[in-house]
Parts: sequence; structure tokens; C-alpha cells
Amino acid sequence: VTGELVHLSFDGVDDPSGKREGDATAGPTLLISSGGSDRPLRRVPHGSGLALDLDGESFLDQGDTAKFTFFDSLSIAAWVFVRSGVEAGIVSRMDDTFESSGYSLHLKDGRVQAAFARRWLDDSLRVETTSTLETARWYHVLLTYDGSRRADGIKIYVDGEAQTLRYLVDDLNQDFATASPLRI
Repeated sequence: VTGELVHLSFDGVDDPSGKREGDATAGPTLLISSGGSDRPLRRVPHGSGLALDLDGESFLDQGDTAKFTFFDSLSIAAWVFVRSGVEAGIVSRMDDTFESSGYSLHLKDGRVQAAFARRWLDDSLRVETTSTLETARWYHVLLTYDGSRRADGIKIYVDGEAQTLRYLVDDLNQDFATASPLRI
């Protein structure tokens, strides 16, 4: 797979899904809470545009897109506003249970973490930044993975700066593909 798979912008868009007419890169989107009920979208100012205000319990369901396997190289980028004490997914295609199969970019204990997992404890690549993010501010977060099935093939950048990573697990032997949707 090459090229851009998903690009969502919420600037000047009346459709709350972020999809513009004729935009083939944005799939069907729904805002869904962890309890399964729809919630209204709330947009907040960010830079010269708008961003979605997701509370750590809600997500955008992007459906069956971004189906990566452990040999695929990929990049995921997002603007993230860090709230105090919030552990939250940024982007994931992972079963909807903690520590499950799939891939994710998320925040935990103030650190940016990435996971590519078949089994969380013994068949995965999991890394985290050694530094923590300050709360109450925006960050541009970028994850890259080179498809090598090795933790040193994962890079995380915050505001354009490469981060020092701590390797939590470096042993991926099976594909991490899942039928779960891409969630933002």
C-alpha cells in the first residue's frame, strides 16, 4: 500500500465526519462513545483551523481502512491536546479491549506509546517515549514503522523532534492484523 489512506480535516466542514464531497481518502465516520451511544461532535480552535475535541472515551470509527500487516511500513501523524491524567488512544486499529491485538498510537502516563501486537506480553513490539508530555498544550505526534518486525524500526517524533524510546517488548512473530475498525 502506498500513498495517503486517510486524511481528516475539520476546518470549515459542515459534515461532522470531516469528509468533503469527492474526498476519496476519508471513509465513513461516526463518533461513538465507549458505551456504544452516539455523542455530538465538539470542535475547538487549533492554530488557524478547528480540531475535534475527543475526551478519551469517544472515538471516530473510520471503518475497514488502514489494514496494515507486520511487513508494511507506515506513518501515522496527529495533532494532540494533552489533558491532565488522561490515558487515551490517538489512532488505533486494535480490538476494543485493553492490551489486545492490532496496532495503536496512544498516551499513557504522559508518555507517547506505540504497540504492534498479536499477544500483548510475548508477541508484540511495544515502545514508549522516555520523556513525558506537558499537559494543557498541543503537540504534533508522528509514528513511523519500517515493517522490520523489530522495535528499533519504530520511531516517534513530537513536534518534529525524534524521541528517545524505551523498548517494552521486542518480539513480534505473528501478524497483528485485526478485523477491528480504524479508530481515532
